Amino acid sequence: MSQLAILSLIAVLHFTSWHLVSPYIALVAKGQGAGMDTIGLIMAAYSALPTVFALPTGVMCDRIGTRNILIGSTIGIAASACVLLGSRSINLLALSLAALGFFHVLQLVASQVMIGDTADGNTLYRNFSIYSFACCAGHLIGPPVGGFMVKQFDYNLLFILAAALALLMVPLSFLADERSKPLRTRSGNSWQITKTGLQNLLHKPTYVISLLGIFGILVLYSLRSSFYSVYFDAVGLDAPLIGLLLTFQVTVEAAIRPFLTVWRSRYGIAPLLLLALGVCALSGLLTAFCTAVVPLAIILGLGGMGYGTVQPISMALASQAGQEGERGLAMGLRMSINRLAGMVAPLFLGKIGDMFGLKYIFIITSVSLVICLAAIYILAAQEEDLWLAPGQEKQVSI
Repeated sequence: MSQLAILSLIAVLHFTSWHLVSPYIALVAKGQGAGMDTIGLIMAAYSALPTVFALPTGVMCDRIGTRNILIGSTIGIAASACVLLGSRSINLLALSLAALGFFHVLQLVASQVMIGDTADGNTLYRNFSIYSFACCAGHLIGPPVGGFMVKQFDYNLLFILAAALALLMVPLSFLADERSKPLRTRSGNSWQITKTGLQNLLHKPTYVISLLGIFGILVLYSLRSSFYSVYFDAVGLDAPLIGLLLTFQVTVEAAIRPFLTVWRSRYGIAPLLLLALGVCALSGLLTAFCTAVVPLAIILGLGGMGYGTVQPISMALASQAGQEGERGLAMGLRMSINRLAGMVAPLFLGKIGDMFGLKYIFIITSVSLVICLAAIYILAAQEEDLWLAPGQEKQVSI
């Protein structure tokens, strides 16, 4: 089994396990009397530790190797999913989500560094698209199956299935290979190497663009596991229908990814990124003014198109920015920004919802995406290659 196949299968199991329960955690908390502010705190717990530890995880990948991180994180995810199974109080729910988020980010950083080591150029974008597609498969399976199980059975069986899928990842993680050379075998002060690596990365406009892109779309994405379900519940949709709407969004997200390398070759990176972020902003804005199922499905589909385009591009840009011995650092910092958005967005948007109402959560989300879009446009203007297709780049260099 190839490295890409192993990591993709782990991603399918992981994201299926998580998305079986993630759309309904907010409803479980709501049933225990939690308000929108408290729901925001609970969901932010999932991103709290990853925000702090994603960067050190990237450094560890460079120092001790990605395979060790992958195995340890997979075992941790399985254990956390089993704890989540018994979490019914608000406090225990938050604690188990924090642990799950911590091990989740370790696994993602290690997996993305491993994929970055497999190829370069257009093949790298293809591999990240395949890996992202595997993540989407979990998104596709989880919400509708979860909605069916909630309606036909109860939350206990749902959480049992999620824990069982997480346990299946453990033996697969031992099949992965170590392909990058750990930093510990190189000469030089490790802290100085890390500091220099950070400075190099943050001086590259393409790397900063990857950070801005992932931050912007993660603000919108955070709604999927928090306020989308609350909003849909408020307009009278039941659990299975909520699951189907979220699944439709991920279906569009998955369907768009096979076209990424073709579009990159034809139009260049910057136009794709800007268009995708604009579509995400439009999706957030229109959600605030819609309550009917069919228009909501179309609006969610727009968000899926944007997210499905930006996420793999952001991963590939970050991976390419990292030189030898810096790829873990590059992916770790990117994941820190990813989780920062996942932590700050529910907290901030929960406050907005309590103060002004649910619809303003989506309006503010749209505004934040427009700000990210403008910043990316300014940075991309300095990088001519981002506006050119690969073939055009070769012509310019002759």
